[in-house]
Parts: sequence; C-alpha cells; structure tokens
Amino acid sequence: MLGFIFGVFALVNFGTGGTFQSLEVFGLIAMFSGFASYIALRAGVSPFKWFDGLLNRKDLKWLGFGIAGIFASVIGITSVVPGSIGILIALFVGGIVLAIVLIKSQNFLAPILVHGVYNTIVLIASTGAFGPGAVIPLSASPIQVPVFNFEGLTPDNLLGQAAMQVFVVAGSEELLKIGISVAMSLITRNIFLIMGISVGAWTGMHSIISYVP
Repeated sequence: MLGFIFGVFALVNFGTGGTFQSLEVFGLIAMFSGFASYIALRAGVSPFKWFDGLLNRKDLKWLGFGIAGIFASVIGITSVVPGSIGILIALFVGGIVLAIVLIKSQNFLAPILVHGVYNTIVLIASTGAFGPGAVIPLSASPIQVPVFNFEGLTPDNLLGQAAMQVFVVAGSEELLKIGISVAMSLITRNIFLIMGISVGAWTGMHSIISYVP
C-alpha cells in the first residue's frame, strides 16, 4: 500500500517531469511494492501464487491471451465509449486481463511482459517502424504511453525504449498491483474482491498519466 500511496503522490506532482525524474518515480514505486510483496511472500502472506520460478511453455498461451486481450479491450472499448469514461473502463478491463494472466501463469513476469509488449508496440507504431503508411502518432493512442526521450523517440533507439517499458513501467505497475493485493489479503480472502480492488486502485493511479492532452 505504501507503493500505491507514493505512486499517486509522485505521479500527481512529478509524473510530467523530465526523463530522469519520471524514471525515479517508477523505480521507487517498484522498490516499495516489490520489497513489501517479497517480505509478505516469505512470511506466507499471499492471496495467490504469483511467482513459481522462470517462465515455461505453459505460460506462453497466457502471454498471447494477455497481449490480444489488452489490445482488444483498449481499441474496442475506447471506440465504443469515447472520452474519459472509455479510457477508465478500458484501463480497468485491461487490468483484469493482466490479473488473469498473473493468476493463471502464477508468475509475475508474465503480466510484466504483456504490459511491456503492449506499450512497446504503441511506441513502435508511433515511429513509423512498421512502414511510412503505418505511422500512428502517440497522440492518436487512446491511452497515453510514457516515453523516456533521452534522444527522442526514433526507430534507432526503440530497443532502449522497449527495455524501459518492460523493466521500468510495466515492472513497477505490475508489482504495485501485487503489493495492493497482498495488503487486501489481510482483510479478505475473496480472490475476486482482492483483484477488483487492486485493479481499481491501479486504474485510478494510472489515469493520472493516461489521458492524452
């Protein structure tokens, strides 16, 4: 919960700051949430099994399910329900998709990869790397993807951008949801309620940086 409280405060006050400042915000969210979740796991406090070692073949189908589900929910919902309401609904449904990936795979690396791949594909589309006729400006994306512009977003530095999307952005946000779930498990053992509250809290925090100006 400390990671969530810090995340809301930091994003409201510093979320639109410079590259290094933004990296610090996401890094500290990951540190607070990851450390608390690990300590809880070692103490036997966990609402579900969220780490079972390295990813294996059984996890691959959930990666595919997650990537397809995220794009379907974002594109489908924001197309039908425009504006802020559509963004909030798409965020929540996308969070549920990621929660399903986590619970089914039993490995927190799976939703991190799904989340990171989604963000990276949006960034790739914005650079024209899919071809001159396939350029999709970031401003056309219904949900904002954070960009760490050390040298500007170009096809040449996409690898670095992708790494930051996976390890910094997706990693911190998925660990945050696990941390909230662990805290909620001290109050209730209902897995659906736990994940609903976790995804709802993440949706509220994520909405701070999700709206395209």
